[in-house]
Amino acid sequence: MTRVATYAQDQQLLADLMRIQGRVFTSQQQISTGKKAQSFQELGTDASGLLAAKSVEGRANHYVKVSQEVLRRLELQDLQLDALATAGAELRQSVLDAIATDKAIGLPEALDAVFKKAVSVLNASYDGSKLFGGTRTDTDPVTVTSVAALVAAPSISGIFANDAVKPEAEIDEALSVEYGFLASDIGAGLMGAIQRIAAIDAGPLGPLSGDLTQAQRQALEGELAGLAAMAEDLNATVAANGNRHAVVEDKLAAHKDAQALLKGFISDIEDVDLAEAVTRLQADQTAMQAAAQVFGALQRSSLLDFLR
Repeated sequence: MTRVATYAQDQQLLADLMRIQGRVFTSQQQISTGKKAQSFQELGTDASGLLAAKSVEGRANHYVKVSQEVLRRLELQDLQLDALATAGAELRQSVLDAIATDKAIGLPEALDAVFKKAVSVLNASYDGSKLFGGTRTDTDPVTVTSVAALVAAPSISGIFANDAVKPEAEIDEALSVEYGFLASDIGAGLMGAIQRIAAIDAGPLGPLSGDLTQAQRQALEGELAGLAAMAEDLNATVAANGNRHAVVEDKLAAHKDAQALLKGFISDIEDVDLAEAVTRLQADQTAMQAAAQVFGALQRSSLLDFLR
């Protein structure tokens, strides 16, 4: 017997069933991946905007990473530079105290303590590299290890082994920051002051112990202007590091804002609304089940069903 359903009806129902199955498959993919589409082609006209946004996001991510690394370096430098400035201030105060009391008791020991602090700072390391060595990251920038060796050095410049290349980084497309300092730049003033005062102790006017002689007093007074300038220079270096930190911090905040904006823009294009996708999937599954039942019923029906 011939079926009640015609061939055209069969094909229409089958097409509807296949279309619903396609929607179910798409919804299942969207739910499992969290994405509206699995290829740029499926996004249609939104694809070019998405690609452009991802390119800009990639640059923002790069600058965030670089800026964060530079900030960590600047923060460590701040600690070290502050310690160096403190050492310089301590040396100046020790000389002022000796002049004020006319006694040099403890001054050589103070020189030695300041020297050790200065060497510790100038030879400090960061992530396995010398902080103030320029590109010579595996060599101590300060080569002398004692006050006596410092006094014996022919020149202050000769005690430094760093090169002249200051570290810098591009933190934005139009901005590079020179964030590093060189041991020879920041340490020469303090090391020179230690050398000159230690030379008084080791030379014909020495030793510096007990009551100051008139000649010792005059020699120390002659160092006061240089000590004040040295302390001022060290404080200026601390401030310069802080200014660079502020610049990088501002750029980092701007890049993070860009990241957040781009993330939202990209999400609007490619991310699926999961609640909506689940609801759509459930509706399509129900529709597919109903269509399958109708298709199956029509496949089984014949004219005899209506003649009984």
